[in-house]
Amino acid sequence: MTITLPKNPAEAQYEDLVCACLLCLGYFIEPRIKLREGGVEVLEMDVVATPSDAEYLNRVLVDAKSGAWGFSDVFKVSGWVNFLHLTKGLIVHKNEPDQQKAEVLQRIRDEAKVDCKRLTLGDAGSAQVLPPCVTLDPKAMRALLATTWYALIAQRLAFGEFVHRYKSDPTNPNLEGALHYHRACEKSFFNRKAVERVHALCEAHHQFPNVTGRFIEAISAQTRMESNKVLYRLTDQNYELWLQYIMLLEHKARVAIIKNSLDHLLDPAAKDETVEFMGHTFRWVDLHLPPGCLQGLEKLKGHKHATKLPLLFQMFIEVFGGFYAPKLQDDLSLLAAITGVPEAEIPACLKLYDDFFPFKEGWFYDVRSELRVMKMIPAIARGAGALVRHAQFGLVNYRQRYGASGNVLQTWHNAIVIALHPELGTQPPPTPVAGGTTPTT
Repeated sequence: MTITLPKNPAEAQYEDLVCACLLCLGYFIEPRIKLREGGVEVLEMDVVATPSDAEYLNRVLVDAKSGAWGFSDVFKVSGWVNFLHLTKGLIVHKNEPDQQKAEVLQRIRDEAKVDCKRLTLGDAGSAQVLPPCVTLDPKAMRALLATTWYALIAQRLAFGEFVHRYKSDPTNPNLEGALHYHRACEKSFFNRKAVERVHALCEAHHQFPNVTGRFIEAISAQTRMESNKVLYRLTDQNYELWLQYIMLLEHKARVAIIKNSLDHLLDPAAKDETVEFMGHTFRWVDLHLPPGCLQGLEKLKGHKHATKLPLLFQMFIEVFGGFYAPKLQDDLSLLAAITGVPEAEIPACLKLYDDFFPFKEGWFYDVRSELRVMKMIPAIARGAGALVRHAQFGLVNYRQRYGASGNVLQTWHNAIVIALHPELGTQPPPTPVAGGTTPTT
């Protein structure tokens, strides 16, 4: 079974490509955000990008256009930028405007606070649609961009499976709760103050706790499969893609809490508001945020890699699969290059997850002392991490680098290849077997 990336990406595939490029330029991304009011969809944004360098607070709204576009799109993005109080907007387009249109766009660009940059598949590996926060060598950039694009396509397909699952059984209370959780996380983006976004995300978790665990228990009861076996199939095999999306959503929400906590700390306009109650003064955050978040906030203060941490967690979980080989000094070298966090300091930075979200026995476990793996990472994300190593180190067989644990990486590799095959497959899928699939990029 083989897969290959799109040769002429359009619509959703082009949006995925733009998001992958932004990540590889060192930007934290918040893709496909919808604002709903009273059940009505008011707007949908392709992606908001946050730089991981000194420009951290200057977020950019990015709109991807694979087809026709024009002045109405520029003013639409300009309106969104003003509504959201963002620094600027950017239209990334595949088709070049004619000379007359290009000249007019150049004149109105500054006043509209919207720039326009062309991105085609041929120059995606070197195009700088936004100023890069880091610089990768061309070979590393091509490898990372391809695997990041695979990862984002897999996420989109998983979300589509979740929507399909919900529509087929809309009265299922677990599915209804999961949809409400998804929308609550999405809605939190539109709170004006960063600390209120943190509060909204924490409230969503409090209102819909253990979203993935409820489904695991239900599947276990229905199939008579032990719950740990269900969990294994979700994290290591191509199983219930819709539930893998929910599992990843919970991690995305946690990373958003870290990111917005940092936004609050770095925003010069943010105030440590207080509340008077029965003659006593309390900090607003002490009354509204859980202890873990308060502990995490303290750890974030003055952190020397503060602006790089949201991108570090996003890339580590969603692209690098939430695992690393502690005995191989260069296993996180590419993650270090794209985030700017020295490789030796990445494990210590990842411990911040335990500070924000205390978890029984911690968030990591070891596989044969060869791999350190984050818990509750879905197979499609772990598979993306396997693809990263496959491309970065030019592996023929995972065992040549990871020993006996290479079989585990091969299983994860197979999981994402099978998940991507309906959209990217170049051959009819055979009966899945453990081993032997290699993506064609």
